[in-house]
Amino acid sequence: MFEAVKLAVALGGSTACALYDLKTSDMLDALAIGMIIFGLGIHAYESFLLGDPLPFLLSAGTGLLFLTFGLLMYYTGSWGGGDGELLVAIGVLLPVGFLTPLFTPLFFLNVFLVGGIYSLVYSAVVTRKNPRVWREFGASVRRNRGKDLFTASVFLTAFGLASFVLESPLFLAVGILLALSPFAIRFARAVEAYGFYRRIPVSRLKKGDVIGEDVPEAGVFKKYIKGLTEEEVSRLKRVRKFVTVRDGVRYGPVFPLALLLTLLL
Repeated sequence: MFEAVKLAVALGGSTACALYDLKTSDMLDALAIGMIIFGLGIHAYESFLLGDPLPFLLSAGTGLLFLTFGLLMYYTGSWGGGDGELLVAIGVLLPVGFLTPLFTPLFFLNVFLVGGIYSLVYSAVVTRKNPRVWREFGASVRRNRGKDLFTASVFLTAFGLASFVLESPLFLAVGILLALSPFAIRFARAVEAYGFYRRIPVSRLKKGDVIGEDVPEAGVFKKYIKGLTEEEVSRLKRVRKFVTVRDGVRYGPVFPLALLLTLLL
């Protein structure tokens, strides 16, 4: 019941958040939280109409599972807080059992598949004029070309044979992706080292920016990959005139793209 409404809110809301993230590097927190509240509310209403608590429990349970994962990604520095909010919102709206038993697990897997490809494309576009990234990437490929080419040939041979024997091009596609993975990893490391850092005056520093250098006199260190608080911004403004901040992949578009891919599959 209400499947079309849930899907429309999930797809429309995640698309709006993605576009805003691309434009500003911030998440529409109010919209993401509103999607969560709406998802819990519509499932509570559905449970009331059916006289069965299962729809609400599945919604809350999926949201809690996605929240746990989102917090893990946030505290390891892989995602921003807004990315986790959007994942929770989609999980609450489209919980386990939505349309088919495989829908939500498939969406979760597609977040990683789409996220990996999107991150590489985004990084390549953003760093296309950054010579340090491409020099480091080229040097890394040259240093490891023997090992990487051997790994690629093993994957291509194994999955190519599987594709021929089982008459399924899917295995060949997987083999190609795995063969390219060592080069993708080396590019990602080069981007991580040189691609997303910029020096700005502290007057432009704002809450949520991620610091890209240690500032011990302000008690701020780059190893803690999280957005700055208002207090930390104030301390930095008192001790520095310029500071290095770290940008990252604006990950918001991954969620509506993964949702569309799940619907297509």
